Amino acid sequence: MCKRSETSHLATRPFRERSRKIALSEIEDVRHYLQELIPNGIITESCSPYASPVVVVFKKNGKIWMCIDYCTLNRCTVVDQYNMPLVQDALDCLLGSQWFSVLDLQSWIYQVPLGEDKEKTAFICPLGFYQFKHMPQGISGAPATFQHLMEKVVGDMNLL
Repeated sequence: MCKRSETSHLATRPFRERSRKIALSEIEDVRHYLQELIPNGIITESCSPYASPVVVVFKKNGKIWMCIDYCTLNRCTVVDQYNMPLVQDALDCLLGSQWFSVLDLQSWIYQVPLGEDKEKTAFICPLGFYQFKHMPQGISGAPATFQHLMEKVVGDMNLL
């Protein structure tokens, strides 16, 4: 059974899954995706004892989306108990408002740098072995972590 360390919510016993096959027709798209993440400082090459496989998913427009299967990591993760707000509560706060503002956070999840658990986000594919420097999509604590961060950012304006 996976154990929780004193300083981490993630598994401490390493696991290493095999790379899944990616069709030759999809390799260039995956290579392009990786080449976007590396220079932007989102991922870096890894030598982690952890490894989760890449899965290619097709979007409605026919383009691919590179996903990482973090099922094994998520099974070993102690879930963050931070509650997400109810959508209806947030909408109720807008009643009677005259001024509105929007935060456009493209690739919102990549705004949160990772700490000591970077190596646990390692992923493997036929094109290499990498790990995230910023919070990836697919890990179980990502939405709650981001929600908590956004509530700190907006401070007293939250649910007013």
